[in-house]
Amino acid sequence: MRFFNEKILNALYLSAVLIVIYFGVRWKLHDLYALDDGYAVWLAANLVKYYMREHDGEWPRSWEDLRDLYSIHGGGDGEWTFEKYQSRVFIDFTADPIKLRELSLQPGEVKFNVIRARWTGGEIGEGPNVIIRDHLRYK
Repeated sequence: MRFFNEKILNALYLSAVLIVIYFGVRWKLHDLYALDDGYAVWLAANLVKYYMREHDGEWPRSWEDLRDLYSIHGGGDGEWTFEKYQSRVFIDFTADPIKLRELSLQPGEVKFNVIRARWTGGEIGEGPNVIIRDHLRYK
């Protein structure tokens, strides 16, 4: 009976160690991805802002509208392909810039979430939606 109890205890101990290792590695990878995603959503907000400046305030309709801007303003360093970039960042291409402007003029927190990381909550500074809010508020 004692041999059986030792096997169970060893199995439990090993399981606990593996769980700690798994969550430690996962936490570290999340941190690494969150930093990359933070820069990615910051760039996405700026790409949308540049697009709106060049197209009389229109919101981009798809990723294709941003492809050339991505190459010019930061995607040309070769680390991420445009396709990989798209897989990491969500942009709501159905957003209405007129409604966003109305929301941007309201005091307090940002009232919309049209650009965000797909996998993490990674943000640099105040976040991508603040960039859009400020662009619409002060244009």
